[in-house]
Amino acid sequence: LLFQPKIDCKTQQPIGAEALIRWNHPTKGLLLPNAFLPAAARFGLINNINDWVLEEACRSIYHANNLHVDLKISINLAHQQFRNPNLVVNILKVISNYNISQDNIIFEIKETTAIKNEVQFMALLEAFKAANIKVALDDFGSHNFNLSYLQNLSINEVKLDRVFVSQLNENKASHALVDAVIRLAHALNLNVVAEGVETEAQRIALTELGCDHMQGYLFSKAVSEKKLLSLF
Repeated sequence: LLFQPKIDCKTQQPIGAEALIRWNHPTKGLLLPNAFLPAAARFGLINNINDWVLEEACRSIYHANNLHVDLKISINLAHQQFRNPNLVVNILKVISNYNISQDNIIFEIKETTAIKNEVQFMALLEAFKAANIKVALDDFGSHNFNLSYLQNLSINEVKLDRVFVSQLNENKASHALVDAVIRLAHALNLNVVAEGVETEAQRIALTELGCDHMQGYLFSKAVSEKKLLSLF
């Protein structure tokens, strides 16, 4: 498990990280998720992997707490997990085992996954809300949505799709759209995270538009737990 730091837009200090899984293959080296997760799903291993990610993330938070670091980690939720009736119970059990706060974990769900599994997604949101588990909508803005739909979602955060971030300083329409999304999210008391930030111009523009947090190669690639904690 590696971690890409999340940065506070105003202070430019690290405030957390997104957990990203990698496979250190004996002959092919470090592999990205797309290279092995589809196969893991076909062979029925995806739940084992998802459970391992949660366990490792909670262990990292526990380790950080012992070093007096308040580490907040976001974990990507796979669509296969939507069908697990014991998902919330399992999450709460792992969090309890490590004696960490639920405030230190937020689960990211891709907007495409939410749209394709809308009934399961809405039921999951209600279960998460009842258990006081935070949720972020990932790749936000990549698909059509209506305002009433967003207003009725029990989420805590939206992550701006990296396509808009990449065109922020080159396309007036993208700039206007990001501005509108940030204003809308704040009106609904949602935190806004921009991903894929790679240039200083993008950082400045997002800060001026009132974005809350950002992550991207401008600050750091995914790093080990040890290196992440050293940033704090």
